[in-house]
Amino acid sequence: MTFTLQSEPFDGEAVLPLDDAKAHLRVLNGDEDALIAALRDAAIDWVERYCAISLSARAFTYSGDGFPARFRLPYAPATDVTAITTFDTSGAAVAMDPADWQFRAGHLYPAIGSSWPSVLNGAGSVTVTFTAGYASAADIPPAILSAVKLLTGHLFKQREATISGQVVTEVPFGVTALLAAFRTPVIG
Repeated sequence: MTFTLQSEPFDGEAVLPLDDAKAHLRVLNGDEDALIAALRDAAIDWVERYCAISLSARAFTYSGDGFPARFRLPYAPATDVTAITTFDTSGAAVAMDPADWQFRAGHLYPAIGSSWPSVLNGAGSVTVTFTAGYASAADIPPAILSAVKLLTGHLFKQREATISGQVVTEVPFGVTALLAAFRTPVIG
């Protein structure tokens, strides 16, 4: 199964306010605010992609080539499905009635006693619009926020791709260890 995923842009300030990032970095002045905000946003983006999660609530559009047997939405925590559109076997776009599906714990199921409709084979034959993400920064698990802060600090301290005169290391193990419990396998 192949799929594409589009989303609204995230708001890094809603996930980790600049003042909190600066406090973690022990930066007292505003000289590097733009850089710190950009590095924070890069860290958030990396964490979201690594874990297949959304740290802020926003809309996503998933387009796939059919209904998988086990339909797990590709980003967590998925909180709502607002629309499912299919292309039937004649090529006509059909908006599914919400009574025709069930949404539970990030998964889509056909309604009890029914099955998914036959769809046109090919990319984009099923489109699902859904909301995923934490409602506020207070809802984000502390381990995830700690990983964002650690990665922001790593990027702030190591501003170049290589380091002369030092042992080269990868992204801190602490980041991946903190995120291990939240990582969702990517489908597709």
